[in-house]
Amino acid sequence: MNHHIYHLTNTQLPEPLCHQLAPFISAYRPHDKPPTKKDMDQDDYIPKESPLSKENIIDTYKAIKYSQDLEWLKLKREYNKKWKGYRTSYDIIPYLLSSEN
Repeated sequence: MNHHIYHLTNTQLPEPLCHQLAPFISAYRPHDKPPTKKDMDQDDYIPKESPLSKENIIDTYKAIKYSQDLEWLKLKREYNKKWKGYRTSYDIIPYLLSSEN
């Protein structure tokens, strides 16, 4: 390790050199402990899905074009996301609907 920077304490440096060494001197100063996740996220913030996300745009398109309920499409999407990889009736419904058309 290089601890030569500590020899600069109580040393008078020329102003240009002081500005050039400022980032290195600052890196060796005592730092606070980093905040924990609990400190940063005190309210257990869960990010909401953006209204401009791909899924929301597709659901809005389906609601307008096929006169479907937007809230039901959102619930169905959340259900499918939660149970992804499991066989459910919601996963089978789109295949049944596509075969009728």
